Amino acid sequence: RLMRAPTALVFFLVLTIGRGQAWISGGRTAADLVNNLEMKTGIPRQVAEALRRVDRANYCRSSRGAYDDRPQSIGFGATISAPHMHAHALSILEPW
Repeated sequence: RLMRAPTALVFFLVLTIGRGQAWISGGRTAADLVNNLEMKTGIPRQVAEALRRVDRANYCRSSRGAYDDRPQSIGFGATISAPHMHAHALSILEPW
């Protein structure tokens, strides 16, 4: 039997917040964003250092919300991935 929408939403939020990932790591500045990713997701130090070297606002259509931990429009129907996804990808590549 399918879950009702509110139940499914609560289930999703519990899983997401429980993992300390998406949608809760944003900040008002680039530094805030990376600091929150470090605290809430435990990304490796080297990944945090790499993220600090790139200002996400340079790649978003608008600087408003550039440091939210969510995908952002970059125009032409495309988006830049959420910062926690970049951190995850870099974490996988970090040993290389």
